[in-house]
Amino acid sequence: MHLITAKRLTWALLLAVCLAESSFHGPGHLGCSVSLDGPGRPDALVFGESQSRIVVTVERKDLEKLLRLASKKKVAASELGETGGTKLVINHGGREIVNLPVEQAYAAWKSAIPELFRMK
Repeated sequence: MHLITAKRLTWALLLAVCLAESSFHGPGHLGCSVSLDGPGRPDALVFGESQSRIVVTVERKDLEKLLRLASKKKVAASELGETGGTKLVINHGGREIVNLPVEQAYAAWKSAIPELFRMK
């Protein structure tokens, strides 16, 4: 049995992009709702290129097990939020800073490169 059901490395990705792409590539474009309470500006937290992170998904029943394992291995870990729904929602300090339907974000992501090279 595997503890982690999905993972995404953010070394080259911004956290917001990582969360969005995780929604795009999962079953049925599943949304998520996360809360970031770290220090600093909210835009820097979701769009900044800070040190690498790994975002993982676990079943709710396995969350404590994952956090204990991370602690035992001296790896910083915290719960960001939950998967589900049809929107990508990011909160910071109790304030909603992103609320976007996954399908709208997916359409923009999927058409970005073709639109860039489209003849005018």
